[in-house]
Amino acid sequence: MRTQQTAQIVADRLGLPVTTEQLLIGDTPPQAVLDALQQMEPVPGEWPLLLVSHQPLVGSLVNGLCGSGSQHPMGTSSLACLSAEVWANGCAELEWLQHKA
Repeated sequence: MRTQQTAQIVADRLGLPVTTEQLLIGDTPPQAVLDALQQMEPVPGEWPLLLVSHQPLVGSLVNGLCGSGSQHPMGTSSLACLSAEVWANGCAELEWLQHKA
C-alpha cells in the first residue's frame, strides 16, 4: 500500500501512469527483478524507470547492481539513481543516493 502511494505521488507530479508489478511486492529474489529488467526493451516515454519497493529487496538490488556489498544502505524513504547499459550484478553505476532528511 505505501509503495503504491509513493509511486502515485511521483507519477502525479510527472504526469505518468503507475504500473504495479508483482515482482516488486514481497520477498522476491533480486535476481528475478534483474531478469525482468534485462528482458525489457527501452520504450520512449517509459524509460527511465522508477522502481518503488521495500527492504530488503531495494538494498539488495542497489548493492548488487553496483557490486558494492552493503556499502550503500537503503532506509525508509531512501532514493537511489543508478545507470547501466546492462542490468546485471556489478554492472551499474550509482549516480546518487539520498536518504530522508
